[in-house]
Amino acid sequence: MLVAWTDERLFALLKIFVNQKPTSVSLCAFIDGLDEFIGEEEMLLDVIRLLNSSLSCKVCVLSRPEQVFREEFKGSPRLRVQDLNEDDMRTLATKKLVPYLETRFPSETLTVCRLVEDLVQKAEGVFLWLDLMVKDLIVGARNLDSLHELRLRLARTPGSIMGMYAHKLQSLDSIYLKDAFRYFQMLLAANSSWVTRSVDLSGLACTEDVAWEHVKTSDDLYFQTAEFAALCQGLETRLVTRCAGLVEVQENFEVGTSMYSDRIS
Repeated sequence: MLVAWTDERLFALLKIFVNQKPTSVSLCAFIDGLDEFIGEEEMLLDVIRLLNSSLSCKVCVLSRPEQVFREEFKGSPRLRVQDLNEDDMRTLATKKLVPYLETRFPSETLTVCRLVEDLVQKAEGVFLWLDLMVKDLIVGARNLDSLHELRLRLARTPGSIMGMYAHKLQSLDSIYLKDAFRYFQMLLAANSSWVTRSVDLSGLACTEDVAWEHVKTSDDLYFQTAEFAALCQGLETRLVTRCAGLVEVQENFEVGTSMYSDRIS
């Protein structure tokens, strides 16, 4: 009978290893996203404390400045990522967002600059958060949002990446939730297998109801038709709308690939 690997058993095993490993063995642990941890924070901190208790272990952690972590590591050397990449983030936000805003608000240059600056400060060095927020603001600009409404978009979005994910999914039309769940499950399955597979547009299109019937009958000719091409094109739009902008199709530039072999991420 196999015994389950509980958190307690894993921690006990790690403790034995740290305490009994040869002195010639040194460890360096990099732990990212403490603020995104799902579980008991004290258990996470116990692991870090254990590693840090050994003279031959070095630990580097990354997190947003939540109070529990500020208090835990207040005596440790630290740096703020946003102090190192703030200029790059400002450049990215300006390049992607400002052209849309300058077109909508040609006489509001100063207010636009303030919005970009608030955006960069709220991102706190996290490029993924910034990129998603820029896309949301561009949607607002295209919807003819006022600058006040764009500021409301920024203000109502949680500052953490997990909070942003939850916010976007909660804002989805309920009629899209079933499709969103199906697409996310397939993408997660493809990226959690022993051999990670990239997912292309045509492959995902094969799971749609109409195409799936042709898959089951091994009707290879169907996948060369204009009907299947239209299905792939429509799926690209569905992925954006059903998945709240959290899934995107990246153009595949490899020579000799199908026009619908674009990768999904």
